[in-house]
Amino acid sequence: PPPVSNASTLPEALPLLEGVKIALGVTVAWIAFSDGTQPCYVANANANANVVSSLLSDLALLAVASDGDALAIVADAARDSRFMASAWVTALSGIHFFAGAPILLGHHERAGTLCVADNKAHSLDINQTRKLVALAATAARIIEGSRAVQGENSLQLELQRTKTLLERTGSMVGVGGWEVDLVANTIFWSDETCRIHGVPPGYSPQLNEAIEFYAPQARPVI
Repeated sequence: PPPVSNASTLPEALPLLEGVKIALGVTVAWIAFSDGTQPCYVANANANANVVSSLLSDLALLAVASDGDALAIVADAARDSRFMASAWVTALSGIHFFAGAPILLGHHERAGTLCVADNKAHSLDINQTRKLVALAATAARIIEGSRAVQGENSLQLELQRTKTLLERTGSMVGVGGWEVDLVANTIFWSDETCRIHGVPPGYSPQLNEAIEFYAPQARPVI
């Protein structure tokens, strides 16, 4: 059966988490975000849903995972006084093993923790440790990429809002805007400028054509 997952807050991370789960042979893999954003996770199809929910929302476990920039490992939560009474440990098919690697962005900003957990108590060998750390670095690149896209989208939205506002203002007062790119030899006219000159919105005249739209006495100045 396919694994159970929820990566709505960072869909780009879903393939990574599936790879983490397979590479380390664990029951659950997830990203716990430092800002409290809903975690992204992938779990085995037969994983206890209540256990997974309790695991991902355990603030005490998150505090341990987020403490410092070193790898956090709990080899057997059933023998660890901090977690032995937790619902995700005591439940049928409960979790015993946990590990978390910090997700560090540029300027050492911590975005969260790449976490893994398993029903069986064990630890990580040196190769598995290196894999988890490397995969956490990959998670950092995914988060940075997502932020860049979101920033680009926000900028485009703001530019569109500004353009709409200027167009509305220009339409109300009968003032248009224009711009000449002397490098590309192109002209931009706002929609209101187009209306003033009696051409369709979006019209872009050639340089030698644009001067003809001005009164003869103004052309030498333009």
